[in-house]
Amino acid sequence: MVYTLTGSYQSSTMVVMLNIRLPELDKNRNVDQQKALTFESDTCIYDVILGADFLTKTGIDVNYSTGTVEWFENELPLRNPHTLKDKDYAAKASIVAIQQEVIFLAWIGMIQPVLQSKSSTQNMRKF
Repeated sequence: MVYTLTGSYQSSTMVVMLNIRLPELDKNRNVDQQKALTFESDTCIYDVILGADFLTKTGIDVNYSTGTVEWFENELPLRNPHTLKDKDYAAKASIVAIQQEVIFLAWIGMIQPVLQSKSSTQNMRKF
């Protein structure tokens, strides 16, 4: 059973989320992994609920007294999810797409030297 501020839900599975990014708080940091419980609900308005275990592990401070969220040197105001517009969600999706492209290009940059090294080694064997 999952207990949240929006209600209680029956968990169906546990997953491990990898390379979690929170671009609104920091575009460069990531959390290696976090276990998460999943559940289906027609009444829960959130896609993801970060629990106290995640907030403690990452050092994220939710300050209700000041209405802010802090992660290292970054601070954001808390927002009411009911006031988010389609353009807000589109902007978030755009940030995620850009980050995925950057990760892919970095990966390509890491494997190119390896492929070139293998190619050079194979060419040397021909002589």
